[in-house]
Amino acid sequence: MNNNHIFVLDLFSGIGGFSLGLERANKEVFKTQAFCEIEPYCARILKKHWKNIPIFEDIKELSNERLRAVGINRIDLITGGFPCQDLSVSGRRKGFEGDKSSLFYEIIRLIKEIKPKYILLENSPELIRRDDTREALIKEFQECGYGVQWRILLASSVGYLHKRQRAYIFAWNQKAFTDALEIGRIFNETLFNESTTKINRKTKQTKEIMDAHRRYLRRLRERDFETNSPDLRRADGLSAAMDAIGALGNAVIPEIISMLGNAIVGVERSKNESYI
Repeated sequence: MNNNHIFVLDLFSGIGGFSLGLERANKEVFKTQAFCEIEPYCARILKKHWKNIPIFEDIKELSNERLRAVGINRIDLITGGFPCQDLSVSGRRKGFEGDKSSLFYEIIRLIKEIKPKYILLENSPELIRRDDTREALIKEFQECGYGVQWRILLASSVGYLHKRQRAYIFAWNQKAFTDALEIGRIFNETLFNESTTKINRKTKQTKEIMDAHRRYLRRLRERDFETNSPDLRRADGLSAAMDAIGALGNAVIPEIISMLGNAIVGVERSKNESYI
């Protein structure tokens, strides 16, 4: 396999926001090898846009052995927006002990089996704000031999019309990279530089959407609830063909994943590896 690629295992794939964002960062570098998605609608969307990529249904049944059985022998990056129902403010508040968010431990199981270079996860900001879940997260990664950092990022910070505050967790194999300060510097610089560029570009590109948003708010004030205003949920960087209310509601923001992907490339470059 080509050492100039980062091979990706996309868990809790949804409609493909992680893979789409990484491809936007650098399609020649990030190569999704497999998806894991249990919802049939989302799986159909993935199949439509990534025709030749295998889709595993249940993360509890996924293993390194099953990946190797279909010819996938190397994974460099595991991604996943695992369920947040037990973590979010509006959810059940059971933390990692809840039925849904406890699937985090399935990711940890696969990390121990596969030993990828990187992990990139997305979840509710409460994952980081709560002492118990944050400490559990750190403990699990440390026991696996990974350093971990996180950022709480907003969709509005890259030019979208809504806040959508989410936690993004980045972990790296400490056998490959030992300098956490350098990794933090690269991530901070990349996110600052790219968010500035993206929000300026989005401001120009979304003038019509902003105008529609203002009209929508005005009509709400007038109690005109039968308006035919455009569906503003399509402003998330996903094509209309990938849009469905439920799936999009759970989707990550591809523009943010793109920035994080570029930061990962920056980490690779910083180690003077023969890369890109």
